[in-house]
Formats: sequence, C-alpha cells, structure tokens
Amino acid sequence: MATTEKANVFNQLSIAAQIIDGSIKIDSTTEFENILQIFPDDPALLRAYGDLLMLKSKPDAAAETFGKAARLFIDSGMMLQAIVSKSLQWKIKPPADSSEIRQFFSEVKRAAYQETAVNAFFHTLEYQALVAILFPFVKIRLPAGRIVKKAGDDEKHLYLIVSGALRATNYLPVETNGDTVYKKSAIHLSENDFFGAVYPFEDQQLSKSYVETITQAELIKIPKINLMKVCVKHPQVEKALIDLLGAQSGIEEKEELLIDRIGDRQEIPVKVHLQIHPQSKNEQPLSVSGYSKDISIGGLCVVLNSEYRSIPSFKDYVKEAGVQITLPAGGLSLNVKGTVIWSRRVKMGANTTVALGMRFQEMSPKSRGMLLGFANNLEKLEGVNDHPQSG
Repeated sequence: MATTEKANVFNQLSIAAQIIDGSIKIDSTTEFENILQIFPDDPALLRAYGDLLMLKSKPDAAAETFGKAARLFIDSGMMLQAIVSKSLQWKIKPPADSSEIRQFFSEVKRAAYQETAVNAFFHTLEYQALVAILFPFVKIRLPAGRIVKKAGDDEKHLYLIVSGALRATNYLPVETNGDTVYKKSAIHLSENDFFGAVYPFEDQQLSKSYVETITQAELIKIPKINLMKVCVKHPQVEKALIDLLGAQSGIEEKEELLIDRIGDRQEIPVKVHLQIHPQSKNEQPLSVSGYSKDISIGGLCVVLNSEYRSIPSFKDYVKEAGVQITLPAGGLSLNVKGTVIWSRRVKMGANTTVALGMRFQEMSPKSRGMLLGFANNLEKLEGVNDHPQSG
C-alpha cells in the first residue's frame, strides 16, 4: 500500500483524530467526558470539548477547558494551537491586563517547540511583533471538500493550518519533445503547515495551485495588507516572513518529502482482541477483534473489524459491559480488564463498522508499567505490517 494510502487508513483508526476532524460527531457533553476519561491530557480533544461546551452555552466551563488545552499544547510544542486556544479563552474571559498576555507569550517562547517553519517563524519574533500579527486574527473553520483557493486567484492572504488535512494540487509546465504539457502534482498539508504567496508585497501574485480541505479544517487567515502594515512598524517581521515563505519555494520537489512526513508521524495501529461480557447473565460473552492507535494508561478506543458491523443491537449489547482486552506483541500478550463506556458506528473507507471506547480497571504497578511500555512503543507491536483491510 502506498505511503499516503497507509496514512489515510491508519488515521481512520484513531478515534480521537476522527472526533477532532469532525468525522465523528459528539453532541453529548456526557459522552465527550467519557472519552476524556480515557484521554484526559489530549489537548486537541480538550479544545474540541471546549467548542462543544460553547455550543451548549456553558462559557465558563469552556474557558477553563480552552485554558487547559492551551497549557497542554505548549507542553506538546504546538505554538499555533496553544495561541488559538488561549485566544478562545480570552474571548470569554478577557485577560486582566497586558502583563497576563505578555506572560503567556513568554511561556510559549520559552517552551520547546516542534521543528516546523511556522513555529520557527513565531519563535524568532519579539513580543510586540508577534501580537501585532496575531491579534486580531481571522479564524475560519471549513468542512471537508471545500475549496480554499483556486489557481489564478489573487494571493491576498497567508493561511496557517491549526488543524485538519488539506491537499494542494499544482499543474506545472513541462517541456516534452518541444511541446509544453502540464504535470499534475499534489501535496498534503496538515497542522502547522501554511500556504499563500504574499511576498514580495509589491508583486501581484496569482495562485498556482488549488487548495482544498480533505477533512474538516481550521485555519488562521492573515491578510496581506495587515502583514505589510506590521512590517513597516516591525522590520524584523519582513525578514522572518522571507524565511518562512522560503520554506515554501520548490514545493513541487517536496511532494515525496511531505508525503513521507505524513506517514512517519502517524502512530501504528495495534491489533486488539476483546472478550465482551454483557451485564445480562442471559447473554453469552462475545469475542471480537479490531485495531487501535488510541491507547493511554486510562483506556483505549478500538475500531472493530468490518464483519461485526451487522451485529444487531450492538450498542445495547455492549453498554457498560465488562471486557477482557488482549494486546499481542510478537509471541507475548498483555491482558487487561476494563469496561465499555461508549460505542458508535463509524465509516472506514466505503464501509461502516463499530468503534468502542473502554476504560481500564485499576491495575497493579507492574501491569501499569507493562501497559505504559505498550503505549509508548507502538511501533514494536504487531500491526506494523498487519493492517486492517476495508471490505
């Protein structure tokens, strides 16, 4: 299977990723809280939970959640996501004074950060310049399949990707036997990537690519005119902008590099065997198998193999059921007990199957240590070369 196809299949196995990109809709705060019991320190899930709390008209709880997400994003080295989460908190509860804003950005700048062009751009800027660029910023959320810009459009905005996956398709002129033909080249973009040829400012740049969303996506949209004004007041921004946009040059040669990067950062799905014991004594235990790459010390989410999609009343059958979980690794396996706390039908390619969320029971320090080893070393587990087939 090609690297991009592997990345797409593996990513579908992440329940957390599907919630974040909108593939799975969680409308109940109670159900979302059950998922957070498994992944309490996932900043992107907390950010999504804060969005849900806002929809449920619970601004105080949302502000607290956005603040916690910002803290965890800083710890994860995701500067842009931390800034956006903090801005959402401040929109509900404005900072007491400018020193609170300065302290937050000081923490962001001091923290280790992921090595991306966008993070490097932010990290080089002084406080006043950084604030001038980002506030106020325009945040947009787009559904899957939406065109962000077309070839031939005026390049009037710099876009920073907060979350989601996008595709940039270029048509490049190539001389073949004296004729000019256009070679199609596509790259995939995701969080902390950027696009938009807004420099040199004096040039009218026309887009050379179509950019569309593959999943639900959230972007920061910075107008070119705003960048021009900031550069007049803060000359350091222009140099940082040149360095940032320089990372975009030769984008057609970067196709394989970017695709490999997408594949490399995906976690490896782990094969999981479950024996489910319904609460009703009249029901027989059910043995099922599936895959997961959402594993934490508190629980895991599993996408079942597609043959289980037709089991009638599956949701009622597994509700609050006890479960024996087997995680195999080569000739060894780790068995833990837990409880099914939610279930949901999900799409896997063209098919529909069932996803389960399970919370682990209390376990001994030895078992916790073994589980932590599994969670931190997924690439060593069975499933590196054994992935689920759609169908």
